[in-house]
Amino acid sequence: MVTYRLILKNEKRKFYKSFSVFILVMNALAICLFLYYLPQTTAQQVTGIIAAVLAISVIVYREKMVGRRHTDTGIYEVMVALAVYWAFIGYWWVAAGVIALAILYRIANRAPEVKITDHHIIYPSFPGRTIQWDTLNNVVLKDGLLTIDFRDNKLIQQLLDPSAIVSNEHEINEFCRERLKKD
Repeated sequence: MVTYRLILKNEKRKFYKSFSVFILVMNALAICLFLYYLPQTTAQQVTGIIAAVLAISVIVYREKMVGRRHTDTGIYEVMVALAVYWAFIGYWWVAAGVIALAILYRIANRAPEVKITDHHIIYPSFPGRTIQWDTLNNVVLKDGLLTIDFRDNKLIQQLLDPSAIVSNEHEINEFCRERLKKD
């Protein structure tokens, strides 16, 4: 079975990272305020404040230093750790919110990959969309632009990730043309 994998350009990735760093900073501030306003200060409270500020500072610093490249800075792991901390101190609803944001971050930050197979095309929406060949008029890959033309006059056009542009465009187009002739 022939399978072609095309990585689409994720144009909102930088926004998602910035928003996630904002969520982490807000969590650190909330933890600091929470620990500051407790009636008595203990070593655990001071340790919690220092750990929260240090974790968020490292993430923000790394984002500023390597912000132009799409690197994994551990945002997801820090979000999960913050959720565990909120659950540990008894704020389950905050922990659930942070876990939900961490899951959404993980989903939004994945590499959107189109899979073209003999039987169908899997398009990376949420949830994943399976497109059967008999619902298509045409599928064309040209100069890093994937065009999927449906029989009901719908059209999907997406740019491929510049770092993952394929060199076998002609081969993919021929494969798609053959599949469309069969259906």
